[in-house]
Amino acid sequence: MAKKERAIQNLYNIVDEFSKEMKAKLLQKYKEGYRGYDAPKNIVTMQCRLRKNFRDEDYIDVANLAMFLHNLQKQGFSLNP
Repeated sequence: MAKKERAIQNLYNIVDEFSKEMKAKLLQKYKEGYRGYDAPKNIVTMQCRLRKNFRDEDYIDVANLAMFLHNLQKQGFSLNP
């Protein structure tokens, strides 16, 4: 395998592992009762939690919150309420 293909495969592997951790954390949070990831009324709360998790270096939660916000934005909701 050429160097470029190895580099691409390494990136894919990193994303695959990271997404597994994201899914595990989502399930954990769901079992803890967290809901509302798809509700525009929670945008500000999610943005605040994203910043807090970033400060706390909890990058899995940062990624999950970013994903939720991205999804809401794709649906046409403003992230600057």
